Amino acid sequence: MDAAATMKVSVAALPGVHSHINRLLNRICQPAGVLADLTSHSFRRGGAQFANGSSELSPQWIFDRGSWNMTATNKAFAYVNTSNEDQKVARVLSGWPAGATVVAPSLEIFDAATKKELARMQAVLFASCIGMQDNKYNHSNHNEVVTLLMVYLTRSYPMLKALCASAPLVKRIDTVAKQVGVNIEAFVAWGTLLRNRKVQASEAVSMSTMSSFAEQQTDMIQVLTEQNKRLMDRIQDVEATLAASASTAGQSVGTMPLAKGAKRDASVPESDVVPAKKSRGEAIMPSTLWFEWFTLVPRPWNQGNDGNRQRRSDMKLLVDLMRLFIEGGYSLDEHKDGYRDEVLKLGKSAEMKLGLYLKEKGIKAKAGGACLKKLRELHCAGHLDAHIQRFDALFRAGLVEDPSPLSSINQLRPLQLNASI
Repeated sequence: MDAAATMKVSVAALPGVHSHINRLLNRICQPAGVLADLTSHSFRRGGAQFANGSSELSPQWIFDRGSWNMTATNKAFAYVNTSNEDQKVARVLSGWPAGATVVAPSLEIFDAATKKELARMQAVLFASCIGMQDNKYNHSNHNEVVTLLMVYLTRSYPMLKALCASAPLVKRIDTVAKQVGVNIEAFVAWGTLLRNRKVQASEAVSMSTMSSFAEQQTDMIQVLTEQNKRLMDRIQDVEATLAASASTAGQSVGTMPLAKGAKRDASVPESDVVPAKKSRGEAIMPSTLWFEWFTLVPRPWNQGNDGNRQRRSDMKLLVDLMRLFIEGGYSLDEHKDGYRDEVLKLGKSAEMKLGLYLKEKGIKAKAGGACLKKLRELHCAGHLDAHIQRFDALFRAGLVEDPSPLSSINQLRPLQLNASI
């Protein structure tokens, strides 16, 4: 018994290399200021990931050297998984060799004056996702991602304009170019230059193969464009037929909507079939509509008859109602730095106070449209009179500085002063 116990104790007391590494890490990490909880396991995993990043090694070789059980594939790949395989697959799907060093297109082929003009367009086009104080609202901290997006946008613009000159994206680019003083014909020329410039890979690619691939893609785009045109014509014909039948037959009583994928009963006239309701779009929060009102380019109050007039009218009324829940007034100057951050912060605060007010009234509305509907009802019932009078006093005292036109600010009146309600 004593000999066996002594043997067990001696075997258990023998330290391994992992114990030595852990003791060493515990001794040096804290004085060195390392906050991560490193162990000997960390080096094992990091080394495996580093080795798997090489295109000349196979994962099976790494598993054997790491003493992993080859049947536990999930555990093994959890240790060595890197983006190396994803990058290879992406290259092959994009028409590149698997081992090629792909060089992304850039604006370096242009002169300094052209790059300045493109930078002005980039600042306006991506104004909602760069330069915010809170990094979670920024697209990129170093602007490389946004610059690359601008390159591809410039490169694709001539093709997009040729396919559909009235598309929202094309109209948006035209508006921004006019706003910053960039000639749209010059912008088309820049895009054509980027598109015609061949990006060289580290491995030679047959020019005939690339040319045939480009021709196939062009033919496919032309076929899809023609199919899309025929489909749109067919949809217009069907809609015209349905509208004509609905106007002659009138609305049926007691008819059930036709579910998606269900077959129509031949005994029931086609005019008696009510189509199923369309699914609703994503709910837009009040703070989002507030942010759009103050930051969209061009501003909603300067868009004239462009766009959806009803949506613009609802946005204007909702913003005016949200102002009632901002205490102590506010100041917004669109020419100051941090303007969009201040708009976002103010909108979030107003949305939170608006939500608390509706919750006190037993109303569960959260989306912008639902909140506007309930606030209209509360206004007609006179429940917002105190809020309106308080904001009116702040506005008359000069404590409200707003870039919106005066025709869209402080237009609400208490119930007792508004006999038309």
